[in-house]
Amino acid sequence: MAKTRIVTRVKDKTGLAKSKNKSEDLTNLREKHTQFSKNLKFLISTIQSNHEAMQAYSKSRLDVAKAINALTVDTPLFKCGGDIPASAIGTTDGGAGAEDNNPSSAAAAKATNARQIMSSNNNGNNSSSSTAIVAHDSNPTSFAAVHLQLHKKNKLYHRKYVEHILTYASDWERILSTRVNKHLKHAEKLRVDLDHYQKKVEELNKDANKTMTKGKSVSDKGVDKLKRNEQKLVNARREHEQFVSDLCGFMEEIMERGWKDLHPLLVKMAQFDVTLSGEEASLLSKGMVAVVGE
Repeated sequence: MAKTRIVTRVKDKTGLAKSKNKSEDLTNLREKHTQFSKNLKFLISTIQSNHEAMQAYSKSRLDVAKAINALTVDTPLFKCGGDIPASAIGTTDGGAGAEDNNPSSAAAAKATNARQIMSSNNNGNNSSSSTAIVAHDSNPTSFAAVHLQLHKKNKLYHRKYVEHILTYASDWERILSTRVNKHLKHAEKLRVDLDHYQKKVEELNKDANKTMTKGKSVSDKGVDKLKRNEQKLVNARREHEQFVSDLCGFMEEIMERGWKDLHPLLVKMAQFDVTLSGEEASLLSKGMVAVVGE
């Protein structure tokens, strides 16, 4: 039984036998869903690329702050250019450290790290390659300090971007693809079963006709076999038509309500852009006053 179904599938794939039971509506909806799925996957890839670009941009701005910090140690520009909070001492991204609770330790770190930077410069090393952020003040408003604070805020928002935007889009695509592919696979199985019984009944009828043209009667066994497979054909056709009808309705709903699933994602992306840009504008406009006023 399984072997004959495999033969049916092979003939259908190679074009040796065309199925009479393929639904044109399902074929059209499948093509539309394929394009919809491609568009959705493209959206996910652009969201992922945007997230990576935001991370890279934030890090590049932090690197500039590190370079300014290193270059302004023991210079008149230190207060407005490179001064940073005690909590950033010895970190690579301006995060809180042990010095946050120990001002005297932070003060000592300032002198030590400043000497390290100066020693590195005197040895001809490129200060921009330094990964440690050095020096501090109690409440700095320097270029470096503002960008450190901005970087920490960005890290928080980038995590929210993944959680509320990228994950939403990925889950949406995964759930839809899983359900649709599962249903399409089952519809194909039912179609192959229908083709199989249709062909079998046709062959049994041909054999019965040949027997009768020779003036012979079809055996009781042959009649029972024909009736049995005719009933299987009726059941296979009914099951296939009902499932395909339901599947077409389901896929039409996906196509028609796709914008409804997209809408909350669009709102979240807009909210993210507004909030992030507002936070950045506020921080830079307030924090850079001391730098611009020097």
